[in-house]
Amino acid sequence: MRKLTTILTFILAINSIFGQDLIEKTYLNVIKEVSTAPGFVVIKVKNMQNGKIKEICTDVTSLYLSLQQEYQSEFKMIYDTLAARSKDRLIEISSTDALERLDFDRYNAKDLDKIILLIEENNLIDSLLLFNKYRHDLYDKYYPYRESRDNKIELIRDSICATRKLTKEETEILGKLGDPYYDYHYNNWYWDKLTERGKELIKLWNAKIKIDKDKIETLEKERDRQEKKFFFDYYNHYGIVFCHALFKYGVTCYRDCENGQIKIGEIIKTDG
Repeated sequence: MRKLTTILTFILAINSIFGQDLIEKTYLNVIKEVSTAPGFVVIKVKNMQNGKIKEICTDVTSLYLSLQQEYQSEFKMIYDTLAARSKDRLIEISSTDALERLDFDRYNAKDLDKIILLIEENNLIDSLLLFNKYRHDLYDKYYPYRESRDNKIELIRDSICATRKLTKEETEILGKLGDPYYDYHYNNWYWDKLTERGKELIKLWNAKIKIDKDKIETLEKERDRQEKKFFFDYYNHYGIVFCHALFKYGVTCYRDCENGQIKIGEIIKTDG
């Protein structure tokens, strides 16, 4: 009981000392962009039909569309309205359709306090900060990897052209191998459609790129391991309420535009 009281006191201290500033900064960062990969924001919604106030976590696109229904306004005016309420993040809505778009009645944050305790006990924010640095460092490694791929493509092209003219197929393959996706494309999905010369070219490419590719894939596996341990394992158990809790620490989530998966976004820090 004493441990629980200590943790709760610590959480209250965070909110009262610097938490609100961090929450406000995170809020202003997230609401500024409406996109096909929307971020998630925590707001307080007041149902003007009955006066009930509920804190919810919703994606920014749904928020803007809901307020567009409510105010019949353009997005610029909606942003100004949201930004003006950055201190309390309280939005008043009377439209039934707008409330439904935000899942106002169905949203349930019953596990929020439990998740916050887990975040504190497991030092999860520190782990996510380290993960965030790791994936940014990995992103920087893609530049020399892409350059290495381009250099190897030129070497292969020159070696073939020294003895004969490239076929149309070879020209097309070499023109695409700068993108790592085409390693999978040609080795798997498209393999049976290649001519013998095309297959020989891909075998040669595989041998040339193997060391660099293995290094990157090892780093990517470690990134994926950390992301699973520090984000997906929690999200898969608690759902969007986990993002709700993370928001209070400046950790943002977003919906991937390609597969709809919820992922960890940027981590907002306080000044100083």
